[in-house]
Amino acid sequence: MDSRRTFQGVSWFGKVQRPYEVVVGGAYVVQPLDPSRRENRGRVCTVVGVELGRALVMFHDTDERALVDFEDLVGDTGGRSGDPGMRAA
Repeated sequence: MDSRRTFQGVSWFGKVQRPYEVVVGGAYVVQPLDPSRRENRGRVCTVVGVELGRALVMFHDTDERALVDFEDLVGDTGGRSGDPGMRAA
């Protein structure tokens, strides 16, 4: 497991780009830029760690864990948790 706590980068899909900053412990919504990637889209999760260069998350609706690409995570600003999880990059 990676010991870093913050991961930053820029996600690209075609001409669309989105900067991201993922913090271990932050709450996020899975929202890939590619509209054809539907797996876990819209699900709220908390990042609990990092494995194999991907975020290890726990989904709030089922408490199951999964690996998700960092660039697919968007800060949960819907008021569903106390920590929005994303800061301006």
